[in-house]
Order: sequence, then structure tokens, then C-alpha cells
Amino acid sequence: MSTSTARSTKRTTRRTVAVTAVLALAGAGAAFAYWTASGEGDGQAETGVSEEFIVTVGTAAGLIEPGGPGAVVPFTVTNNASSAQEYEALLVVLADENGDPWVPPTGCLAADYNIVYTDPGYANLAPEDQATGTITVTLDDTLVNQDACQDADVPLHFIVNPPV
Repeated sequence: MSTSTARSTKRTTRRTVAVTAVLALAGAGAAFAYWTASGEGDGQAETGVSEEFIVTVGTAAGLIEPGGPGAVVPFTVTNNASSAQEYEALLVVLADENGDPWVPPTGCLAADYNIVYTDPGYANLAPEDQATGTITVTLDDTLVNQDACQDADVPLHFIVNPPV
């Protein structure tokens, strides 16, 4: 047997002995025993609720006149909830703060007024976030006397995400 082969055999024998010793030590004291068991438990989590948006209406710029450009009304929608809420629709009606329809002065027709949604600012709003927008209120020129509409205060009632 050559010297080189004898060295290789000794190395292999030493490795085998070393690995066997490590495995033997690892297995000594590695006796396992256990019980199996089962169990159950119950709990609950509560789903949050939506909160009403807060709508703040600014001061109108311009005047409502027959056939004129109208009055531009800025507004802000604020999410007052603790989670994000979708602001996806806006309805503005000629009504008081309770939503009761406006009764114009005699001889003035509410149907002659228009609400133009120039920039409603729709968005998904995180808590305390705001969306701003504008509407424009115009008065049709009906080619008949509309003097009864002069100096009328036109109430605007804003409804965010109205029922469909």
C-alpha cells in the first residue's frame, strides 16, 4: 500500500469515528415522549361603522342672474371617521338645512335654477382627510320676466353619497 493511500484511509477512518461519536452524543439523552391533546376556543372581533362626512360650504363668488355665469360655491368634505371612507357622489339641491325643498318667491320658479358640478373633488379619504370642490349655481334665461327671483337667497343643501 502506498503512503498516500494509507494516509487517505486513516483520514476516512478518523472522520467516520468523529461523525459516529457526534451522533452518539446527540442521541444520548434524546428520548422523547409526549401526549396529544385537542382544544377549542371562541372570540369575536367587532366591525367598525361609517361616520357622516362633514361638509363645510364657503362663500359664493358671483351672482345668479338670468343667463349669467352664475355663482361659484366652494365646499370642503371632511372624513370624520377613524378609517378611510369613499366620497364618490355629491348631490346639491335647492333646500334648507333639513333638506326641505326651497319655496321661491311667488313668480320665481325653482326649476329655472341649475346646479353645475364644476369640480366635485371625489376621492377615497383617509381619516381627517379633506376633499375640496366647487359647484356653480345658474339661472336659465327663460325669455320671460324673472323679476320675482331678484334678491332671492337660494338655499343649497349638500348631500354626500346620496342613496341611489
